Amino acid sequence: MIFYYIFVQYFTYIEIYQQSPNLYYREIIVVVYIILFLSSVNILDRNLRERIQQQLSEQRELQLRNMSDYSQHIEELYNELRSFRHDYINILRSLKLGIDTHDLSAIEQIYNQVLKDSGQALNQSKYDLGRLSNIHNDALKSVLSAKFLEAQSKGIEIGLEVPQEIKPQGMELLDFITIVSILADNAMEAAVETSHPVVSFAFLEQESRQIFIVENTIKEPSISSDNIFKKGFSTKGENRGLGLSNVQNIISHYPNVSLRTTSHDHSFRQELEIK
Repeated sequence: MIFYYIFVQYFTYIEIYQQSPNLYYREIIVVVYIILFLSSVNILDRNLRERIQQQLSEQRELQLRNMSDYSQHIEELYNELRSFRHDYINILRSLKLGIDTHDLSAIEQIYNQVLKDSGQALNQSKYDLGRLSNIHNDALKSVLSAKFLEAQSKGIEIGLEVPQEIKPQGMELLDFITIVSILADNAMEAAVETSHPVVSFAFLEQESRQIFIVENTIKEPSISSDNIFKKGFSTKGENRGLGLSNVQNIISHYPNVSLRTTSHDHSFRQELEIK
């Protein structure tokens, strides 16, 4: 545009002070302007394509990294369960020996030292991660596994329910994952401030509806849902409420999607329903 301005000023000077015919020069100006315009469009298009490719590459790398962490975690759980199975067989053999010899003290000792706490060990939340196998979408599975492992690293107790095979539908996948990520981040951020941080996820299908639920502990007895979706609102400081405002904005484009928020007894729950 600077060059175009210089050209215009130059040819205007020629027309005024040298009394030259202006049609020819105006044609030159138009041609130069078209060339400059097309060049600018081409540069912008190339830069935009490069930026999009870079973002896609970063997203692919993130997804692969998340899936790698997920696979590694599943492998660790498998090895742990295989070791537990081996130990369990030996325990059963010891029990059988105690039963055969009618040695009740030996049986009681084995139970108190080994079996009593085995059920609690198997109920640990880390085994819930395997339930992600019911989600038939690698991108969503990748995001949830990343949030799951992040929560564990922060000392948050995690619950995960995906009772049947399910595939996200009724929304653009990017919009759905954006909402899931925001709700998960907010839940972990609030839960980690409590004395016993807990975050639970559930992805259910009921008749023609899909329901994604996020529930977490909060330090307040309850949080009113009247203001939480306003841009910038947060109970924990300025500019911390932008996420839920974005969620509401995304949902406004889908008449088949609704978000229900409830809070009581130091618990905060959000249900995303897709019809």
